[in-house]
Amino acid sequence: MTAPPDHALLADYARTGSEAAFAQLVARHIHLVHSAARRYAGNEAQAEEITQAVFLILARKAGGLSKSVALSGWLYQTARLTAANALKAEQRRQSREQEAYMESKFYEADPARPGAATADVWREIAPLLDEAMGKLGATDRTVLVLRFFEGRTNAETAAALGLAEGAVQRRGLRALEKLRANFARQGVTHTAQAIAGTVTQNAVMFAPAGLLLKVSVIAAKGAATTTAITTLVKGTLKIMAWTKAQTAIVAGVGVLLAVGTTSITLHKVEAHRTYSWEVPKADFGVFYKAAPQVCIVPTKFSVTNGGWVCDSSRGAMGIAQPVGEIVRAAYQEDETRTVITAEMPPGKYDFLAKLVPPQDPRKSVPTDEAWAKELQDLIRKQFGIIGRYENRETDVLVLKLNNPSIQGFKPANSLRKIMKVGKGAAIRPAPGQFAAFNQPMDTLNSFLERRLNIPIVDRTEMTNNYDFVIKWDEADPKQPDNDALKKALANQLGLELVPSREPIEMLVVEEVK
Repeated sequence: MTAPPDHALLADYARTGSEAAFAQLVARHIHLVHSAARRYAGNEAQAEEITQAVFLILARKAGGLSKSVALSGWLYQTARLTAANALKAEQRRQSREQEAYMESKFYEADPARPGAATADVWREIAPLLDEAMGKLGATDRTVLVLRFFEGRTNAETAAALGLAEGAVQRRGLRALEKLRANFARQGVTHTAQAIAGTVTQNAVMFAPAGLLLKVSVIAAKGAATTTAITTLVKGTLKIMAWTKAQTAIVAGVGVLLAVGTTSITLHKVEAHRTYSWEVPKADFGVFYKAAPQVCIVPTKFSVTNGGWVCDSSRGAMGIAQPVGEIVRAAYQEDETRTVITAEMPPGKYDFLAKLVPPQDPRKSVPTDEAWAKELQDLIRKQFGIIGRYENRETDVLVLKLNNPSIQGFKPANSLRKIMKVGKGAAIRPAPGQFAAFNQPMDTLNSFLERRLNIPIVDRTEMTNNYDFVIKWDEADPKQPDNDALKKALANQLGLELVPSREPIEMLVVEEVK
């Protein structure tokens, strides 16, 4: 007999108060929640309080959770918020105690344990993992929770999220790369593959046997056993409500600014912060000084000054752009993987989508990619256009490693001294040259896809980060020599691009029906 899905059990509990249904949910997800709480708390007593609080919150919100919500991702994020709430007053001291405890007790290498081979990696990334996960977008975070925390397949993850399997695989790879880059900025350097394997083996441990029964009974009845747990629940619910309200307020301000706007100058979003499009030329540096807002307004700039930039952690900004380009920015998709079936409205527009306050552009302030969803919603309301993903058969170039003996790919960071490149991941494109340091194959694939204007399907099976440099003759950048580039790929990296026609995931832009 097939076990009922999460949303069916939630509905049963919300409708009838079935403790048996709630107990099944607890049994499925308690290890995920408790493991996250354990990493934050560093001691079992507080981890158990956090776990109980999370399931109490679930019990209270059972009737309001949409079927489209992946419960694993929701519970993981709720566990993060609850744990952060619990530790706010003494975060620094708790962090030191947690790290010391993990190193001396909890994550000791044990040759008899399946995860022992990754113990050293886990010891380094465990104190950083949950904070880094919190900086991912909601969908990216849920994909990683399902794929690597819970060990589900791409197909199972795709079914849970209502996405195409290819989309899940791409999101997973991108999210792993974001985790890797976050760890690297803090001095912890491991490949995305090593991180994935380590998380799979170590991120979810068995919760104490008695905790399952305790949580199932107490949370299903909706009653906390201690004042501390009651305080945790109330505090976390306030944080969740405030986060949701804050996003709605910012998006609402953006819509009000966009509707009926005839002047390029935007009104004040905050009393002491303004942002103006009226600059002599396209200056994307002012993006970092902009107040939070989501808006699309007719441009006063010439097309020659136009363009758009996207910082996935902060937002996007464009000047003198057609609606089609604004759509691609909102969905963060390449032109080669976009099919436009809708009749695009005429004219050029300036747009801004940003939900974080002004900051120093030199500082990285990753945040949830909620700005993209808000920009997508505004495009739908203002122009009647939406984007959706589907698999379509199209012309592609398949990238294969044809000659491994060339050894053009070097170990990550091995070419830095020769090329005089600083620490961290880096890309140095130039006319007739493309250099990358500590980069995955996806970096080269993206460059080739934009350069050759055709989707690239990677079949190299190369999963590590590398240093590599390719050079080819290109006297005039305005007249790119793609044949010379392909020869350089073959002769210097041992790569071959083979024309093919395959079904790949495409962004389909269409009118709202």
